Amino acid sequence: MIAQPGRYAIPSAAMEPTLHGGDGLAGDRVFTSQWEYRFHPPQFGDIIVFRAPAIADGEHTDPAEKVENILIKRIIGVPGDRIEVKPSGRGKTPDGEPAYAVFRNGAELAEPYIKEPMEPPGPGATHGVNQPLAIGADHYFVMGDNRNDSNDSRYWGALDRPRILGKVTTILPSPLRKQ
Repeated sequence: MIAQPGRYAIPSAAMEPTLHGGDGLAGDRVFTSQWEYRFHPPQFGDIIVFRAPAIADGEHTDPAEKVENILIKRIIGVPGDRIEVKPSGRGKTPDGEPAYAVFRNGAELAEPYIKEPMEPPGPGATHGVNQPLAIGADHYFVMGDNRNDSNDSRYWGALDRPRILGKVTTILPSPLRKQ
């Protein structure tokens, strides 16, 4: 993610359809604020920019080369929540697999913002997948809106609060975005 303090360019498709990624002018831009979190903690549903733990670096296989990338995701679980990603029993993916859904504190989330039905998570998705995960104090479970193309908490665990750089307050669509 290309960044200046409080201003970020979206390079990937992980948050589609909410945010569109792309190189140069092809990607949306967002502005963030840390100010709001001085008065209350991050909330369920907030879209945040954060410094991901090195384990989240999907581009490097050598642990010594992994870096802490700047990512953007939606908060799905807050401290005290129990998150589970499992088959929903409602519908199928285009491949005929059972569609998965997120369950927060036992209730399936209604998520009109996701791109498409969630496919079964890939190998390595062990956090909150097919078993409940309790979110601890000062931790947040984050996921991309494009669940089938998102490296998120399912793969590397809950996010520590100090890693959050800010809440997205403004989205500037790319001038090249197809409406």
